Amino acid sequence: MRASAFLLRSPRALPEQGDEPQRPRTGAAIAVIAVLAMVVMVGGCSLSRPSPVKQSYLLNATRDGAAKVKAFPGALRVNRFTVAQSFNGRAMVYRADDQRFEVDFYNEFLALPATMMTERTTSWLSASRLFESVVPMTSGMDTRYLLEAEVTDFYGDFRQANAPRAVLAARFYLAQEGSGHVLYERAISRSVTIDDPSAPQLVRGLERALSETLSELEADLMGLGSKGPAAEASPGGASR
Repeated sequence: MRASAFLLRSPRALPEQGDEPQRPRTGAAIAVIAVLAMVVMVGGCSLSRPSPVKQSYLLNATRDGAAKVKAFPGALRVNRFTVAQSFNGRAMVYRADDQRFEVDFYNEFLALPATMMTERTTSWLSASRLFESVVPMTSGMDTRYLLEAEVTDFYGDFRQANAPRAVLAARFYLAQEGSGHVLYERAISRSVTIDDPSAPQLVRGLERALSETLSELEADLMGLGSKGPAAEASPGGASR
C-alpha cells in the first residue's frame, strides 16, 4: 500500500559522534575579530596619553621695608579668617561671565585660602611691629587685641579675555579681647590686572592684591594706634 510505504520511509539521518562539525560563518567571525581589534587599538591609545598633572601653588605676600613704631600697648591675636564658601576650596575659581563661575581642579592651592591669608596676615603684622607681639589663635598667650576678617571675593575674573584680573575683597575687624569692643572695621577690595588668564598669572595677581590689602590695613592700624587710649575708650572709635 502507498500509505504503508510512506510510513516506512527512513527519517533524515543525523550526524553521528565523530563526524566533522559544521563550520561557523566566515563573515561573522571576521566582523567579531575586527571589533575586538578596534577595542584594543582605542584602549591602547587612551593608555598611551599621559594623565593631566595637578599643579599646586602657595600664596605669598611678604612685607618689605622697615618696621613701624609700636602703636598698640599689647599683643594681638589673629583669628582664622572666614572665606565665602564658593571660594574656600583649594581649586582655583574663574569667573567666566556674569552668572557662571568655573572651578579648575588641575590648578589648586597647596592650602585652603583661609589658612594662607590668615598666616600671611599674621606674619605681615608681626613684621610691622605695630603691636608688642602678634600670635595665631592657637597661642596660649594673653592678648589685648583680636583681629578677624571675612573674605568675600577670591577669584580670577576672566570675563574679558584681553583684560583678565585677580579679585580679592575682605572686611577686617579689630576688637578688644574680652570685651569685644570694636576699634576698627573696614572693607578693603582689590582688582589687579594680570597678563593672561592662566593659573600662574592669577596667583601672582592675588599675591599683589593681598600685599596691597595688608599695606592698607597696616596704614589704617597705624593711624588708629597713633590716637592713643582715647580711640579705645570711645564707643565711636571704630574706623569704617
